[in-house]
Amino acid sequence: MSFVWVTLVLLLLILPGFACTYFYFLGSRISRETSASSPWTYLGGAVLVSFAIHGALLTVINSTMTGWLPHIDLHYVFAALQLQGSDQVSIVQFAANLDEYRSWLGVYIFVATVLGGAIGGGWSQVLSRGWVKIQRKHEWVYSLKSDLRSGFTWAYVLTNIVHEGRLLGYAGLLKDYFFQHDGRIAYLVLGWQRRFYVYLDPEEATTHQTASGAPDSADPFGRSIDLAYFLIEGDKIANVVFEKIAADFTEADVRDLRELAEVKSENGPAG
Repeated sequence: MSFVWVTLVLLLLILPGFACTYFYFLGSRISRETSASSPWTYLGGAVLVSFAIHGALLTVINSTMTGWLPHIDLHYVFAALQLQGSDQVSIVQFAANLDEYRSWLGVYIFVATVLGGAIGGGWSQVLSRGWVKIQRKHEWVYSLKSDLRSGFTWAYVLTNIVHEGRLLGYAGLLKDYFFQHDGRIAYLVLGWQRRFYVYLDPEEATTHQTASGAPDSADPFGRSIDLAYFLIEGDKIANVVFEKIAADFTEADVRDLRELAEVKSENGPAG
């Protein structure tokens, strides 16, 4: 069998590990593009996860006594990978076996990949929700709330944009956020945002509120805007104050947050 065939088989076997890595980072708030870890580290982790999943499935499948579920013969696996013992299976036998069980092979690869993704996504959720107390980088990032039904976070963002002695800032409901690996902000997404300015007076700095992004505003076409999203890139942010508010909200309570949004934008951060 050719080198291309062996490479394809290896990729299919490692697919559960790749799915695990993908879904793990999908639920993370830390960018993997700027991660300090080597790609070989992720590849090694993907291989280990894949072997663990295949080992578990092999044990479960070969231990079942049902006649409708075919057992896995490792001789054919060795033949596919051209490992020791592959000479016990001829090319004709291998091709016939592959043709007979091609549907089962597709189901097996699908189940193994789904298990890998479930493990990665599940572990990411366990860590982000703090169910397992282990040391993580930038622990505070995962404590920010963006789900209105379990509480929310109000953000006061001071940008580095200066105009006529005024620093531009925004206040709003934190809807989404992402951080770089070193803890710097990649971007923030605000809802019900309000614009404000900080006057850089030599004697006393003052803050001026400006109504902006009203939650009950409408566009020129007459469509009602319930919650607009405002994106702020990290390189435009000088500093941020986060106010975390823990509460259990119903759908009716979420609608009442419009009034709270206006009040908090006018009053500024606590303290």
